Amino acid sequence: MLFNIKGRIENKIAPIARHIPLSPNTITILSIISMAFAGYHVTNYHFVYAGILVFVSGFLDILDGAVAKANNRATEFGNFFDKFADRLNDMIIISSVIVAGLVSIYLGLFVLLVIVLASYSSAVVESITKTNIGSVLSMRGLRILIIAAGLISNNILIMMAVLAVLGVLALGDRILNAAKLLRH
Repeated sequence: MLFNIKGRIENKIAPIARHIPLSPNTITILSIISMAFAGYHVTNYHFVYAGILVFVSGFLDILDGAVAKANNRATEFGNFFDKFADRLNDMIIISSVIVAGLVSIYLGLFVLLVIVLASYSSAVVESITKTNIGSVLSMRGLRILIIAAGLISNNILIMMAVLAVLGVLALGDRILNAAKLLRH
């Protein structure tokens, strides 16, 4: 199932992760830098480079967690910083698509809105209930794959439309789960 892909990859790279001398937070910073370069390439219409850098950023996002777990360096701040970096990276790449004029500003802002609202909805409910209400549809890894594939194939409008649909479905799923969990 899609939801377990990140865990499976983390397990596969765990033996290597034990030997990486960088801290998990440093790897998270490298993920942000990689996405910033991807955004730069989007605004300069170098979509293949951008797509590759999106993949690199996504891999670093997995690697930071694997290094934290493999070396017993997981912290509450690291967990926060990882989630923060995920949203920042989403904003960087989608904003770059908007700034480059590759989609209408309305579609671009709508995609940003549903990504932020789905994430925010989860954060609020999880803080209240201590229950993860995430959805496979909103999993960041899936977004990374869609974005990288859309850039590399130069199908940016389709990429953004798919992100919009998945974002709406994920937000609806989060709202329904919140209603179930918070009824009593």
